Formats: sequence, C-alpha cells, structure tokens
Amino acid sequence: MNSEYVSGDGSKEPWSITNDQAYESKLLSGGTAIEIGTLSCNRFGLITAFTALDPWFDFISIPPGAVDGMNISQLLPGFDVTTAFSENTLGPGYVGSSYIKIKSASSTRNQGYRVAAIVKRGEDCAPNEYSVALFAQTTERDTLRVGSVSSRKLVALTARFTEIIASIGEQITEEPQLMSACIDSLLGSGIFHAAWLGTESFSTGCFDIVDAAGAGAGEMKNFKIPVQVNDHLTPLSSKAYASNSLCYNNDQINAPGLGPWRDFFIAHRWRSVVAMPVGDAVAESVLVAASPISNLFQPHTLEAMETINKLIVQSLRLLRQQQQATQFRQNTLWLSTHDQATSLANRAQFENVLFAKTKKTNTAPRPFALCLLDIDDLRSINSMHGTEVGDQLIVHFSKALIETFEDLDSVFRVGGDQFAVIVDDTTDPKVVLDLFDTLTTAAQLKIKFLF
Repeated sequence: MNSEYVSGDGSKEPWSITNDQAYESKLLSGGTAIEIGTLSCNRFGLITAFTALDPWFDFISIPPGAVDGMNISQLLPGFDVTTAFSENTLGPGYVGSSYIKIKSASSTRNQGYRVAAIVKRGEDCAPNEYSVALFAQTTERDTLRVGSVSSRKLVALTARFTEIIASIGEQITEEPQLMSACIDSLLGSGIFHAAWLGTESFSTGCFDIVDAAGAGAGEMKNFKIPVQVNDHLTPLSSKAYASNSLCYNNDQINAPGLGPWRDFFIAHRWRSVVAMPVGDAVAESVLVAASPISNLFQPHTLEAMETINKLIVQSLRLLRQQQQATQFRQNTLWLSTHDQATSLANRAQFENVLFAKTKKTNTAPRPFALCLLDIDDLRSINSMHGTEVGDQLIVHFSKALIETFEDLDSVFRVGGDQFAVIVDDTTDPKVVLDLFDTLTTAAQLKIKFLF
C-alpha cells in the first residue's frame, strides 16, 4: 500500500507499507511502518467497530476496550474528521493519510513515534462509513534549541493540547472551560507568560476580552483593541481575526502601529506575540499569547504553533458536536415523555411516576392524592368553533393547571381532554377541593376570551 504522509504543516512525505511490514508484532527500528489496528467510523468520526493488534499499547495509551463509541479525534488528536471524511475528497477506493501525533519519547533519546491513519472507503464498508487503518513508525525527533526554546518544550506543549482533545466530553463540557484550559496550557509551557481571548463586540467595534491571564492581565480589561486594522493601529489580533490565519511578531515592543501599547509591552516583557484565530469555519474569536523571549518564532516554533492552532479549532468543533449530540438525546428523551402541545408529561410518564410512588419496594412512601379530570363537551366545542379553538382551550387549561399546582412534574395530560394531577403530602379531600376551586377560577379567566 502506498500513500502520502501529511505532516502538521501540510507538507507531504512518502509513506510506503508492504504486506510483510504491515503485520509485524514488534516495534521495528529504522522508521519501518507497522500496523497497530483498524477502525470503522461514520462520517462524523464516531468509532463503530475496531480491531487492535498486538503493538497497540506501544503507540496508543487508551485501552482498546475504551475505544468503542469514542470519536476518532479523541483517540488520535490531530485527525481532522471534517477534512478526512469529506465527500468532496473521498470516494470509493480512495486512499489517503493524515498527520496524527508524536505520542512520547522512546528509550532512544532522539526517537519518538508518529501514527498515521490511512483512510479508505471500500466495498467492505457499510454505507456512509469509512475504514481507517492505523500504522505507526519510529521517527527521529529534533532536540536542538530554537532561540531560547528547546523542541522538548514545544513537543510537551503540543502534547498538552492533544490531552485537551481527549478530555472533551468528560472534564471539559463547555466552551469557556475549553478556552481556559488552552490559556492555562500556554502559560504552563514555560514559553509564554501571558495570554488573552477576545471576541468581537459589534456595538463598539473592538474586542471584548473574555479571558486573560499572566503578565498584564489586569490591565487588559481596559484596552480598546479594534477588530478592524486601520491606518493608525495594526494589532496582530485584528490581522489574525480578519485573515482567519495565525499571525506573529518577533519584536512586539518595536512593532509599528502599536504606539498606544508600547509602554505596556515593555513593562510586561511582551517581546514575541502570536495571535491564533478560533472558530469552526471562520474566526469567531482570537487567542493571543505573549512570550518574554525575543525572536521566538522560527520555522520549527511556527510549525508547532500552527499545529496547536489546528488542535484548538478541532477541540472546539468536537465539543460542539458532542453538545449537539447531547442536546439531541435530551430532546428525544423529552419528546418520549411529554406532550408537545401542552409541554405536560404524557401518559407514559404518568404511569412511571405512579408506579414509583406505589411499588412495594418504596422504603419511604409519601402520602399523595390522585386526581383525574377532563374538559366537558370538548367534542361539541370542536364541532361548533373548530379544532383550532379546541386546541387553544386545552393549552390554556393546561397553563391554569400548572399555575394552580405550581409543580410541572405533578401535572399530566393522559388523553385528548383528560388530565391527571398528583398532590403530594396530603390525603385530605378538603385540601384537594380548595385547589380545584382555585383551578376553576384560573381556568375561567384564561379561556373566557376564546368564545
């Protein structure tokens, strides 16, 4: 099998795997590629089936048993589901590959691992599913210093962002949590000592700084940084936001067009600064990180920052996909237990609640009163005034029920014009009758304008 290995900066290297190499069970030296497993994924990256081969644990720390149902982006941070599974680029018989990550340093000082995913859609795949073959290879890793930063720090920083992706849906469930984790990772790298996140304010035309940490963070809240570059001010954040691409400066203190903030940069040692756009398809916000190191951004450093920027965007996309899936499940569950017209719990939910209150295993039963009621002559009202008026009558009567009993979970619509109410902590008929007197008054007020 021959294909291409696409690195983080988009450059391509030859990637060749022979049948003999593909099934080696031990880690081979000399950069030979070996197969470590096969996944089946739908077009959204959800793993539906997998086969893990013997060397799996040499390269991937997640146990095979935990893979089923996981998103491939969590298993292999750096894998871009949107690009790899695009209908525009993949077709029957297509074979491609994607940059994944260097997992960790091996026992050999200058060696690490890289994992490539060979994506193919063949006759043996289910409709709208893809087969992904995973191959691993040892690779020489540069340990030279770039300026004052070792590549070890850059690799550690990149690894931290891959961990962020793996925590999506577990530790990280909201976007503010995600961006806060990104800022913390930048500051904890030993490379950057300040970072802030800005979103566009359409009322002021400037960035609203929604999060800031590190050197000068307290003063950042007072800054008015324009979203649009103009003749007088050319902030990196504005350039990155407008171009939806990473922008950097290796001498921020002496950069032209930043006069109003020069004293701030000097005081807090903002010498090298990078601005990264954050958004799913277009820039929705911008993440800026500053370092006290001059001339930080050299080719090796920039490659790492481009990878980190992609991982941030991928994390955001994955988080939103999971939020949408969670919301869909919640909506589906709600629809299965509630009446759409009135938003009251339906008959199935009523039976579940009643069973829970009356079953013998209930160790601490609470007294309750069960009330069944209906709307008189609803069929005649529908015949005389139309079903739309009848539907409005049901909705207004439901609102009167909710206002009277003040507990949405105790009121149920069990049929077309039939309702049930559970009144907890009482069996006194007088208490219930008083409540229904209140209901009668409330219902009359709500429905009198219908006729």
